[in-house]
Amino acid sequence: MGALLPSGAKPLSDLLGLPRFLLTEAGILLLPFALVVAWAAKRADRAGPTRVVVGANVAWVVGSLVLVAGPWLQPTPLGTAFVLVQAAAVAGIALLQAAALGQQPATA
Repeated sequence: MGALLPSGAKPLSDLLGLPRFLLTEAGILLLPFALVVAWAAKRADRAGPTRVVVGANVAWVVGSLVLVAGPWLQPTPLGTAFVLVQAAAVAGIALLQAAALGQQPATA
């Protein structure tokens, strides 16, 4: 998704009714975020980095919902579905990550 959004921003913008810069910037933001997630997954103590990732995912979901509900964008019906489906997917990932945090043994 991180590479698709910037490279396909023009046709996606036309199809989804979302601003080209928003699609480009979202894709660019996802690339370093994926690196942080990969780094966090390889750490022996994952709890702290995982909390940061969960928080970022929750912020992404809230931001997506605010963008769709607010007056700033006029996405097409497909664009609205695109934003809501990816927000639901990210929310599901955040819930799984938070559940995994609850299963980690406490460290002193």
